Amino acid sequence: MMLDIVGFSLMMGRNEEESASRLIRFHDGAAALIADRGGRVIDTAGDSVFALFDSISRAVDCAAEIQTRLASDPRPDRMVVRIGIHFGEVILEGARAFGEGVNIAARLEQIAPPGGIAVSDAVYRESSDRLPFEDNGQRPLKNIKQRIRVYTVPGTEFGFPEQSVPRPFRPTGLSGLAESVAVAVEERLRARGIEPRSPEHPPTPPPRRPRRLVESRFFWLLLAIGSLLVAGHGTGWTSNGLYPLIGLVLIGAGVGRLAASLTGLRGLRTLCVAVGLALGALFLEGTVSRAIAWALAAALVGPGIAGLRKSQDPRFKIQDPNS
Repeated sequence: MMLDIVGFSLMMGRNEEESASRLIRFHDGAAALIADRGGRVIDTAGDSVFALFDSISRAVDCAAEIQTRLASDPRPDRMVVRIGIHFGEVILEGARAFGEGVNIAARLEQIAPPGGIAVSDAVYRESSDRLPFEDNGQRPLKNIKQRIRVYTVPGTEFGFPEQSVPRPFRPTGLSGLAESVAVAVEERLRARGIEPRSPEHPPTPPPRRPRRLVESRFFWLLLAIGSLLVAGHGTGWTSNGLYPLIGLVLIGAGVGRLAASLTGLRGLRTLCVAVGLALGALFLEGTVSRAIAWALAAALVGPGIAGLRKSQDPRFKIQDPNS
């Protein structure tokens, strides 16, 4: 079990002496609760606590009790922690612990909701009836090879008011930044009535409305440049067949965007580009060049047809079309 105080650096910046005193009291209180549940504290580096338990249920009950006691603090600047729990192999060497199980618990703590708990699938299977867990799907964890199915309990379940739970921005390198953004986007999507898919099936954004697309300068720019490149070949401005080929691809991209917005079939964008590529190949003089262009066009047909099927997937729904 990994615990970490939310926004502790800000607390130290406001009042270092008082924050240090509160940290010591927190460590002592957490250690006492952990010992009561049959666990033992391995490390208390900085504002975190790392503990080991012989029982999954005792670890989950201990985490719930810690959060409940912290939530009962009436002060507006109450201490808020994240807790991550994982069941796995741990290598003990003296007073230190190593192993992937330790790393996974640490990563679960980092993505746990403030004032809440995050557990792995192994922990959930043994304690699903103890807390109202929410399935967060398969999640990539930093420096962990396989994806881990994560279950969380929000801080409100332990008594934290929604408005009192801080959500600090804590990027830890590019991976941590991407993970923070992904979690924030999922929360905003659910708040708007949109259910995000799991990482294996990321949601595809809806096509732009036809009116907004027609009013877009980029749409008309695609058509204008494409038409100029095609017309330039017919007027003798250039004899290079590559220019009309590029022009027809640009026209296909513009027409495809419009067709997708009218029908809702996103695969039409790819199919229209494939048609433009196939027609543009006729302007090429070399047989090999035409064959390459037609091969590329044929390669786009498959993804385009697949896009037509995916557009019917009901797992991604927007309840408010104006949002």
